[in-house]
Formats: sequence, structure tokens, C-alpha cells
Amino acid sequence: MLKKVILLSILSLFILTVFVLAEEKAAPVSSMKSDLIVDQLYVKILDKIPKEGIKVRVVFTVKNVSSYSTNSALTSEGKKNCSEGCFIVRLNVLRNYPYGRYAMLCEKKCRPLRSGESETFYCDDFVKVGTESKYQSLADYFNWIDESNEANNEKTTSIR
Repeated sequence: MLKKVILLSILSLFILTVFVLAEEKAAPVSSMKSDLIVDQLYVKILDKIPKEGIKVRVVFTVKNVSSYSTNSALTSEGKKNCSEGCFIVRLNVLRNYPYGRYAMLCEKKCRPLRSGESETFYCDDFVKVGTESKYQSLADYFNWIDESNEANNEKTTSIR
């Protein structure tokens, strides 16, 4: 009886080990995805207009921090809208921060990015005297790229 229990325990351990090893080997296949981040986001003052406000340029850089090109990680929407691996970036603005809601300031198409590549975009805006604007940059806004981390596609900054 004891021999049967030991034999079953060893068999169970063997099956569990094989299952775990199979899962580890399968993991790289599911992680063969791009990962887009907003690498930089800053506001550059273009012109100060007394008693009115300031003209600004909001600059943001999107980078592929994975080992895989965006054209190898397309969602079904991405394949339909841009089969070569491009995606949409968006810059939103929240005027009179902290009140109100974000609104689109600009939306642009980013070319396909290989591993480690980045692309920089900018949008101009006007901030009225006595107000503060908050900017939100978003990579892969329409989710055309299947990413290993979908939660790191955003960055914010503000100016008054």
C-alpha cells in the first residue's frame, strides 16, 4: 500500500513537472508582441502674449521597447486598418485643469516601428492666462497592436 502511494506521488510530481515545463516553453510564443510606450512628453513655450496666454508646442515620443516589430503584432483591427503595422497616436488636452474632460488636440498615424525604434510628434496649443492645461499622450489609441503590456501607453504633463 505504501509503495502504491509513493508511486502515485512520484507519477503526479512527474506529470506536474511536464505540465510546468510545457507552459514555460509556450510562454515565449504568447509574449512575441510589441510594447509601445510614450517615452517622452514635454511642453515647449513658443510665444508669450501678455494678458492673453502662451502658445505652446506639446512634443511626445512613442517608442517600441520590445524585441518585436509592430507589423508582427497586429490585432484583427490592425490587420484591417494598417496591415504593415502602423498605429494611431493621440494627444488629448484638459483645459482649465482639474475641471472638465479630456478632448482630442490631435491624432496622427505612426509608421511601423521595429524593435527599439521611436518616432516624435508634436501638436500646438494655446493656454489662456490664469488657466492650467493638462496633456495626455496615448500610443496605439485604437489598439491596432497586440502588446505585451497594454497598460503603459499613456503619459501626462501640464502647464499653466
